[in-house]
Amino acid sequence: MRAFPVRLPSGARYWTVLDEDLAVVAVADGFLRQVRFGRDGAEATTKSYAHSIALFLRWCGRARGRPRPGRPAG
Repeated sequence: MRAFPVRLPSGARYWTVLDEDLAVVAVADGFLRQVRFGRDGAEATTKSYAHSIALFLRWCGRARGRPRPGRPAG
């Protein structure tokens, strides 16, 4: 997962999240587009959010299959 800048044909810019195959992560992209254009957020806001979302999704991928704290394995 990685944050990636996007420039639309209109010249507007925002940041999104790409997976390991460099495909757009649709749910993250939808959220980031809404922040940028639906809520009139700053490009820097989507940059910050995209980096945080990518970090969280990487963690989720690594944590998959591990027992959760306070719960028995299996």
